[in-house]
Amino acid sequence: MADKILTLNELRDYFTQHGITTFSAKEHGKPIACQVDTMAVFEEAGDAVVNDGIIYAPVKVCHTLLNRNGSYISEENMKKAMPTLKDRPLLAYIHKLDDGTLDFGSHNREIVEDENGDSRIVYYERQVGSFTSDDPFLQYDKDEDKTYVMAKVAIPTDYSPTYAILSSKGGKCKVSCELTINAMQYDVQNNYLEFTDFYFTGVTLLGSDEKGNAINEGMQGAKIDASASFDCKQNITKGGSDFSMKFDELLKKYNKTAEDVKFDYASMSDEELEAKFEEEFGDPKVTTVTFELNYGQIEEQIYRALEEIDRANHYRTDYMLVAVYDDRFIYRNLSDAENHYYAQNYTKNDTAVTLVGDPYEVFAEFLTAEEKASLDTMRANYQSLVDFKAQADKAAEDAKRDEVLNDASYACLADDSDFKTLKANKSDFSVDELRVNADLIFAKHIKAVGSFAINSNADVTPDNTKKFNIADDASADKENPYPGLFNE
Repeated sequence: MADKILTLNELRDYFTQHGITTFSAKEHGKPIACQVDTMAVFEEAGDAVVNDGIIYAPVKVCHTLLNRNGSYISEENMKKAMPTLKDRPLLAYIHKLDDGTLDFGSHNREIVEDENGDSRIVYYERQVGSFTSDDPFLQYDKDEDKTYVMAKVAIPTDYSPTYAILSSKGGKCKVSCELTINAMQYDVQNNYLEFTDFYFTGVTLLGSDEKGNAINEGMQGAKIDASASFDCKQNITKGGSDFSMKFDELLKKYNKTAEDVKFDYASMSDEELEAKFEEEFGDPKVTTVTFELNYGQIEEQIYRALEEIDRANHYRTDYMLVAVYDDRFIYRNLSDAENHYYAQNYTKNDTAVTLVGDPYEVFAEFLTAEEKASLDTMRANYQSLVDFKAQADKAAEDAKRDEVLNDASYACLADDSDFKTLKANKSDFSVDELRVNADLIFAKHIKAVGSFAINSNADVTPDNTKKFNIADDASADKENPYPGLFNE
């Protein structure tokens, strides 16, 4: 069965519609994983300390009581869960924005399905730090009028750009804490889900999407991981897995998601489901489906390919994506003290990215404003310089061609049609080719004139060429060493 991501509001609404008031992982076999967006504050009250390349700072993880996403955690239940924050990972997905700066992303992940039809969630966040073994504690924030869970986190300053990004944000950054819920109950009167038994699994730093749009904080948009919650919903409703199999089958058949299904399907039989799907979505045989990878999916697949290379290198490398273009991407090795950058070509279709060829090294330089302005000017004028050089080179070649064609030796070809054609098409030939063709035409012309002899006393023309006199019969006889021998 495919995994599904549901919001807490959707889960709460489902509990309301179907009269469900409690959930227990012991009863249903799986806990529910969820994400609660909140605000983390680093370097708060000057408590941040940098020691041997690691910054230790307090973090606001989440607050007690009612959240705006419709969840509720009492102070008592929060205290029971707080120790599970110790040694948990701090995660981040680091990417490059359109303006060239680095920022954190979100819970970048993808649901993938293997050849057997089994699905799993692939996470692209990387661990960039860790909560320490110090005891978390509750602290009241007067300005927010909320009590927060405070915990200490350790972040290496050199391992990744994490600390630099946090510093650029003034030490403040939104986060999403991840909880695994073992038990919860729905408060019908107040319309919220109360988490009564849960533990922390990690915290993810939040920033913005590739366009620079900030990802909402304040516990809005929290998600439920349906690898647990969707199983829970089906088992509670039907008490078995047959329904989920039929429902998933129809979703795939009609190319729909659970969000597309607006009718109450939980209590329907298989036959009723099939009839209702056809009524709502028409004949699946005429459904046309098209797919196209978006920018985020391309970036995620590239990161996954880089992680595979890291794994093949036994994690001696730590590649970070720097920039993505239509046919290539730039990346660097965070473990490389020399800061080498590499480019890798790739192709893509509707569903996958494929690396092409071997990576090749590229270079990055840091410029002052004046240097950048000069470089931009050079780049802007580059094409005009190329065009000017091309015109100059052509003029020089044309001059050499004219020198060949104007050679005095070819004066006798002035009225020759082949020579005229050669002159008209001179640009089609190199200088050497032009000379060879002119000589051929010259030889053809001389042959056409007939038998001739060179008169050493011939007149010299004004252009310093000798006049060649065609020998007459008399002169031919005089030059014959056997005059009259063969006369009849």
